This record gives sequence, structure tokens and C-alpha cells, in this order.
Amino acid sequence: MTKIHFSWVYMKKWSFNIWAFFIFFIVTPVAYITYNIFSLYIQLDGMAFYVLKILVIEIGFFSIVTLLLGSNYQLYIHHYMIGLCSIPLVSYQKPLISLLNAFLVGMMIEGGSRWGYDPTWYPVG
Repeated sequence: MTKIHFSWVYMKKWSFNIWAFFIFFIVTPVAYITYNIFSLYIQLDGMAFYVLKILVIEIGFFSIVTLLLGSNYQLYIHHYMIGLCSIPLVSYQKPLISLLNAFLVGMMIEGGSRWGYDPTWYPVG
């Protein structure tokens, strides 16, 4: 099997087998997990407010700091930061959510231990 690149330049040249692999092993599980998370949040009435509150706090923090730093700094969100900020959103006990939480913790740990905890805001230039 050839090396799979996730850039649109390469994706346009993918064969049918690679597209089938991508859809079956990546798109299908992501859609399944997303559907289950939303259905669980609908079942747990208070969770929707909790998730909204966490998202507002996280987005507000990044927005305020970016505005305070001005145009001298550029925001770059590393994949370990996505894992770190997503963990509070999946913090209740269901089997599927526990697997998702383990994946997010692993993404955070792998990003920091392999690549290092780099700054989130870089000086421009």
C-alpha cells in the first residue's frame, strides 16, 4: 500500500482502495462517535449547559489573550492542546466516552512527550 498523505493535492490522486479505507476506518468511526456524544448530551439535560459553558470559557480565553498580544503574535494550536481542551467536554462515565477520553489523553501526552510543549502564541516574523 502506498503512503497516505492527508493533503488535498495528494488526496485528489488517491485510488478507490485508499478512499474506501479512509471512509471506512476514519469517517465512519468519527461519525459514530459524534452521533453518540450528541445523543448522550441530549439524554443528559444539564450536560448541554456544561459543555456550552466550557466552550465559552476556552474560546474566550484564547480570544482574549490573542487580542491582548496584538498583531505581534500568531496563535498556533498544537494537537496536544486540542486533546487538553477537549478532555473536560467528555468527562462522564459511558463506555464510548471513556474510550474517547482515553484517546484525548493519549493525544495530549503523545504531543507533549514526543514533540515537546511548544508555545501556543508565536512571535510573527
